[in-house]
Amino acid sequence: MKDSVTTIGVFDGVHIGHQRLLERVRQVSTEYGYNSKAYVISYPFEYFRDDFDGLIMPLTARIFEISKFVDEVEVLDLLQIKDLSAEVFFGSYLAKNTSILIVGEDFRFGKGASVDVSGLKQMCERSGIRLEIFPEILDSQNRRISSSLIRTLVQKGDLEQVVELLGRDFSIYGSVDGVNEQTGEIFIDIDDSIVKPELGTFKAFEKNFGVNGVMRFGDRVTFVCKDLHPAPHSTMEVVLFQKKGEGL
Repeated sequence: MKDSVTTIGVFDGVHIGHQRLLERVRQVSTEYGYNSKAYVISYPFEYFRDDFDGLIMPLTARIFEISKFVDEVEVLDLLQIKDLSAEVFFGSYLAKNTSILIVGEDFRFGKGASVDVSGLKQMCERSGIRLEIFPEILDSQNRRISSSLIRTLVQKGDLEQVVELLGRDFSIYGSVDGVNEQTGEIFIDIDDSIVKPELGTFKAFEKNFGVNGVMRFGDRVTFVCKDLHPAPHSTMEVVLFQKKGEGL
């Protein structure tokens, strides 16, 4: 029996637009007494291009944020689904236990992202699934809120706009790659798949250890805090705030 309100996407950043869509999924599922479910695709298609800027947040962080809105989250590995035909993908995932499907206007699926929402509508009609197309959300500058826009703003170090579009603080995720005890510099290894500011010095707060400091981006990424002495390879989540002068 079909009993889920389902949505699907990469949801990188889980920004305000994503949150509105997920809130709609929760609202409809509550209204009908259905389960709410989100399929989370591990990477966007452009992840495998040489010019991809990087993910806003790792998959584990995405799942954590999305779980605040829906009953169930299932991860789909892009490598395993990217070559499936639209029909096979629809039958294997989108139509599975789904009564109502909610997707964004720009949703595409199938090998080569060959099918858009008009094709999806036809498949849903044949399967007796109600399809709802969620409209795009615009920011205060009348721009479409998107993960790609946020990635560009992160690279520029425009944290004020990033926070506005995310609807929450922006974090950098990495691990300790070395410590200079004399200067209080903690060298952070950030995975190449994660987008980060290209340059700049920011006020920062390390969440795992609960300390304030300064985060610097350049040839190396460092978190400066003389009160923190982390073990090598410790996981760090650093919340960035407004940009500071380079003298810090």
